[in-house]
Amino acid sequence: MLDGVVATSLALGLASRASVEGSWVAFVGLDLLCLPTAEEFGLDLTHVALVDDPGDQWANVMSTLVGAIDVVVTSTPERIRARDGRRLAARLRERGSVIIELKCGPRSAMQGDVVLSVDRQRWYGLGWGHGCLRSRRVTVNVSGRGAASMSRAVDLLLPGDSGRPEAVEQAAAPEVFQTYDTVADVADLTARLATKVAARTVEAGA
Repeated sequence: MLDGVVATSLALGLASRASVEGSWVAFVGLDLLCLPTAEEFGLDLTHVALVDDPGDQWANVMSTLVGAIDVVVTSTPERIRARDGRRLAARLRERGSVIIELKCGPRSAMQGDVVLSVDRQRWYGLGWGHGCLRSRRVTVNVSGRGAASMSRAVDLLLPGDSGRPEAVEQAAAPEVFQTYDTVADVADLTARLATKVAARTVEAGA
């Protein structure tokens, strides 16, 4: 299960790894999914299936896909019965598919074996009045059951300079002029640059 900021990007990164190895990936109930963005993350669109809005048939759709599709990415339905989640979890154990669930509400449809959450992100590439946002470093917290019961944190570039996810230890360190965590930071930079430009204009006219 994925939770927190950039959950969709993290889901695309995980699915892309399976896709490049030849697996089929299905997206269920992700109305805002952008296919060009998915392709930039490395997904092979010839091996992608889409179910935009399964409505109240979510459990039936998921049961049909499990076993037929290698990886299924879905968002948590607004209303899900506990027994549907248990039935789907049992089917997963039998069929061997993987479900990547984006938690969109107070509870998840199933109790995932592995839970990934991101609570910190930082963009790189924007300098003092020049450059563009190029890569984003995130800290992924890993927890869960069984082998994943020992919590840990991993840093990723999501995306890296290549446009695809990269492990920080495998990626070249981003060139850092100045980093900005929020839109407010960028707005503050813009205001300061505007003040400097205005001051220089006054000096030039004096």
